[in-house]
Amino acid sequence: MTGASVNGCDSTVNINLSFYPPAQSDFTPTLCPGESVTVNGTEYNQSNPTGTEVLTGASVNGCDSTVNINLSFYPPAQSDFTPTLCPGESVTVNGTEYNQSNPTGTEVLTGASVNGCDSTVNINLSFYPPAQSDFTPTLCPGESVTVNGTEYNQSNPNPKTEVLTGASVNGCDSTVNINLLFMASVPIQLDTTICAGGTVLFNGELLGASGEYEYIIPSVNGCDSMVYTLPTHHPRPLPSSCHGRRGDSGCRPAFHQHSSDRKRRLAQRTGR
Repeated sequence: MTGASVNGCDSTVNINLSFYPPAQSDFTPTLCPGESVTVNGTEYNQSNPTGTEVLTGASVNGCDSTVNINLSFYPPAQSDFTPTLCPGESVTVNGTEYNQSNPTGTEVLTGASVNGCDSTVNINLSFYPPAQSDFTPTLCPGESVTVNGTEYNQSNPNPKTEVLTGASVNGCDSTVNINLLFMASVPIQLDTTICAGGTVLFNGELLGASGEYEYIIPSVNGCDSMVYTLPTHHPRPLPSSCHGRRGDSGCRPAFHQHSSDRKRRLAQRTGR
């Protein structure tokens, strides 16, 4: 360097430069679907996931810094919610009630996925058919049945409905329509006439005295039947040929009882 020394003479300078290594980095975050980042004024998203940006004087030594950008994205967090409910039931998802009048929809649950992203839930409810049955037994007079704690009988036979909580095969409520029928009462009157002093065998019992006897015996429909027996004594008339005499088996005609005496009297009258 001419005249550059302190005494005005020329100065010789030996030059040896050193350079900082290039300041480079990779920016490869994984984002949630729909998210974006802005680098050096440029927005990167799912439509623009890669690029290179030079950040002026941004390195630790004041040099420019080069950033290679390559974004990744989590797959969408989606699920289907398709429960089968009992009639009349409902569920609330993300503050919205779903029921038989509103069975389908889509809800976005903020930050609810395992990686902190939003989760989309597709809702489609199904409902079990109503569990209904008819209970129409035929009972004997005086019988009753109890359904769901309520007694039904001839005083309370009209059609009624009982709801049995959780009694259907799928755990839903079961509706039972109740309508009782009753067998007609079957009274039987057995009018028996017997001779005075005689008896009649009925239902394993010998009946002799006149009067009314009441028995309860099974009928053809399995119900009890009321049987009234009325044994009455009928005096046996005395035939004229008996002349007031009776035997063990009833009236004995005179010609049977005294045939030998009659023959002698006839012989005396005829001379024979």
